[in-house]
Amino acid sequence: MRFVKKLGSLKLTFFLLISLAIVSCLGTFIVQGENEAFYLKFYGNQRGEILLSLGMHDFYNTFFYRLLLLFLGLNLLVCTLNSFKFAYLKNRKKVALFLLHCSVLLIFAGAIIGKCTKYSGYYHLSSNDKVVLPGTNTELVFNNFGIDFYPGTDQPKDYRSEVAVFEAGKLEKEATIRVNHPLKVKGFSIYQSSFKIQPDIDFILKHMDKIIATGSLKQGQFFEISRPDNLKLKIAQFLTDIAITEDGQIVSNSYSLKNTALLIAIYKADDLVHKQWIFDDDKLNKIYNPESAIFDINIKRMDVFYSTVFQVVKDPGLIFVWIGFLSLFVGMILSIFKKY
Repeated sequence: MRFVKKLGSLKLTFFLLISLAIVSCLGTFIVQGENEAFYLKFYGNQRGEILLSLGMHDFYNTFFYRLLLLFLGLNLLVCTLNSFKFAYLKNRKKVALFLLHCSVLLIFAGAIIGKCTKYSGYYHLSSNDKVVLPGTNTELVFNNFGIDFYPGTDQPKDYRSEVAVFEAGKLEKEATIRVNHPLKVKGFSIYQSSFKIQPDIDFILKHMDKIIATGSLKQGQFFEISRPDNLKLKIAQFLTDIAITEDGQIVSNSYSLKNTALLIAIYKADDLVHKQWIFDDDKLNKIYNPESAIFDINIKRMDVFYSTVFQVVKDPGLIFVWIGFLSLFVGMILSIFKKY
């Protein structure tokens, strides 16, 4: 009982809040979420290895930080229970105060549960690609993409994805996912995050003035060339309506297809051996593609297609957060008005 009493101490609450504030500064001062090579280079090998071994590159998910949050949650819970008496249910102000305490605890609990169990992933899908929702037999198949532009412009007004939902291989329903109108399935929310315009090309590849390959290629795929040297060809980048910056960088200016650019990459095993920009503008082709290049790439046909990007989210703690805000609202109403 003495331990429980100390666990609900206001002094412990104050200590835990101060501790969280202090240690949270470490997560602010130390760059988060980069790869190991970044920390070894930025902080030096010795300090970088120490930071990595302590998990400081992902500080807010370390055991120590979560332990502090756990103790604060237990502290708030015990404080709330210690202050509650059934006699208070007859007193409006006491009920309001109890609901306000509970709201803080519920919101805090929801945040902790969400942090520990939340799933969030991005999926880039072309037509007929599918997403299997984690831990379920539910498949989401991307069928088609639609987009509307503001009249007279190339700025998207609305874009949407048509999908089919399958449960254990059986079609359950078809739906349309729009921006700000997610699809809810098995506790998951599927958001229309963005889209991409991708090319589909027919090409001729020459080496030493000899044709070594012809074929078709879509972005996201590899075209394997057995001779010479088992090469692989892919579309590394596609830009619509390009512009050239003052420092020579090639950037996309709009969604219009009036001035496109393709970056083709050729690999031997995993090593990049050649890359080449292919422009609509012949002047740019001469500037960026020297005649001495060992490969010559000729695009015979190019069509474009839309692919979609979904964000799939599941947050079990969200229900606690919403109940917490409801409790907060009711508690505030009871504390403001004199009568029920």
